[in-house]
Amino acid sequence: PKNAVVVGGGFIGMEMAENLLNIGLSVTIVEKMPHLLPVLDQDMASFVHSRVKRAGIKMMLGDEVSDITQKESEILIKFKDGNSISTDMVILSLGVVPENKLAKESGLELDIKGTIKVNEYMQTSNADIYAIGDAVAVKNYVSGKISHIPLAGPANKQGRIAADNICGRKTVYKGAQATAIVLKLEKMDAGQFKGAIGQFLRRYEDDSSNYLGELKIGKMILVNKYGKLLELERKDFINSSYEK
Repeated sequence: PKNAVVVGGGFIGMEMAENLLNIGLSVTIVEKMPHLLPVLDQDMASFVHSRVKRAGIKMMLGDEVSDITQKESEILIKFKDGNSISTDMVILSLGVVPENKLAKESGLELDIKGTIKVNEYMQTSNADIYAIGDAVAVKNYVSGKISHIPLAGPANKQGRIAADNICGRKTVYKGAQATAIVLKLEKMDAGQFKGAIGQFLRRYEDDSSNYLGELKIGKMILVNKYGKLLELERKDFINSSYEK
C-alpha cells in the first residue's frame, strides 16, 4: 500500500499514524471530534495539530465515517456530509466499548456507557462477583463523577484491590485520575514554586516516550488546599516555543 487512513484520532490512532508514516506511507487521520486526542483541551491539542502537520500527516477533523466499501484493491470511505476519499488501507481505532454480555446475562447492574457497576471494593451488584478493568465504571478522582476510564494502570490496581478483598483484606479503590504526569506541589513560596516548574519541564526533557518525534507539551492546573482552582497563565509555565 502507498497510503492509509486511520479512523480515530485517539492515542491508538496516533500511534498507528506514526508507525505507518515511518514505513513510508501517506497517512490521513479522520476524527469526528473537532481536534485530535479528544482527551486534551483544545488549546493543548493545537500543539499536536502543529506537529502532525509538519510530519506530513493529513487531518480530517469533524468528519464522521458513514460507510466503507472495497472494490478490488481500492477502499472507498464515505462520510456523513456526502464526501468520500479512496485509500489502500483503513485502520479503525474507534475507542473501547465495555464487554458486558456476561454481566447482562448474569443480571448484574450496569452503569455509564454500559459499564459494569462496582463499589469501592470492586464488587458488582452481586457481592460474590467482582469486576475490574476496561469493563467497569469508576469514580473520577478529580470530579467525583462516575466515569469510564479504560487504562492499564487503573486496571492493574483494581485487580490487586479485588484480590485483596476476595482474600478478606479490606482495601478500597478511590478512583482514577486518567492523568499522564502529576507533580504534587505543597506549601511552596515563590522561589520553591519556580524551582518546581523547572523540575517539571526537565522531566519532559528527559522523557523519551512521546508521539511523532520530539513533541513535548504539558499543562498545569493548580488547586489550593480548599479545592479551589488557581489561575496560571500559560506563558508562565510553557508556551508554543517549548518544542524540540
